[in-house]
Amino acid sequence: MKYMDKKPLDELIRITRKYWETGDVDILDAKHRHAMDLSTSVSGHEHMWGEFCELINGIVKLNKEASNLDIYGVLERLGYYLHEMIGVEEATAEDVL
Repeated sequence: MKYMDKKPLDELIRITRKYWETGDVDILDAKHRHAMDLSTSVSGHEHMWGEFCELINGIVKLNKEASNLDIYGVLERLGYYLHEMIGVEEATAEDVL
């Protein structure tokens, strides 16, 4: 089980979406910087930044409707957890009714 910080992940997701909507290559440096921050929060080094970029790219391209929560779920299935989400459960329809 590995933990990661939510802020760089959210920024990586946001910038990835923006890139695919606009094609603006000027934002790629910011995208890579947030991926490096995410990699550092997980492993203590930046070596996995490319893999995080590719994973988020793939999810966003495969399903434009994927929410941040969907992406958190994919990462959780891969063994990555957000510090901020520990102990937080999503409400089910039954909980709301």
